[in-house]
Amino acid sequence: MRRHAGARVEREPSLHVLNAATAARIARVNEAMRALRNMEIRVIQHSLAGIPPVTCAPVVRIERDPTRSIAPLLDKAGARTFGPEFDRDGRTVRVVSAPFMAVYVMWEEAL
Repeated sequence: MRRHAGARVEREPSLHVLNAATAARIARVNEAMRALRNMEIRVIQHSLAGIPPVTCAPVVRIERDPTRSIAPLLDKAGARTFGPEFDRDGRTVRVVSAPFMAVYVMWEEAL
């Protein structure tokens, strides 16, 4: 196949700063955050490296508004993990996390 002088050859963009694994993690976090926002769930923090107690995968932390259901998330998420109870501003809460779209979603539940 002959190429004409000056013809542009389209190539896949190459990564210069991020490696492919990091770019894939960013894409997964962005997709999950977009899906959560489409469920009208407020994202308050995210991390590619995790947020304790979940440090094995990217994490998206959401605001748990007790007046709004997170049933759409729970229907699509995997099994929940319940962390220890602790005091937050005079109330007892527990951190809950669940796998969702290749990341973990984390929130605090008031007890």
